[in-house]
Amino acid sequence: MNENYFATEIKQFLARVVRETIDIQKVSGLVLTGGDISVSIIRALEATGIEVKRQLADLVPVGILRGGPFDGLSVITK
Repeated sequence: MNENYFATEIKQFLARVVRETIDIQKVSGLVLTGGDISVSIIRALEATGIEVKRQLADLVPVGILRGGPFDGLSVITK
């Protein structure tokens, strides 16, 4: 097993935890960090992307998920 294997396993685990959590507990939004982890979580939520609404700060977009069962959920990425 190499470093990529473990990185993939960690990303998938975190994405499953987020999905399972918001399946049972309503949340008003998510703050996602790390590009690869953010993408894994967005995929786990079955979203097709994020519609950016504004910038909270440089390189910190605020938006909403589009597509899937969580369409319209607020998201901040960093």
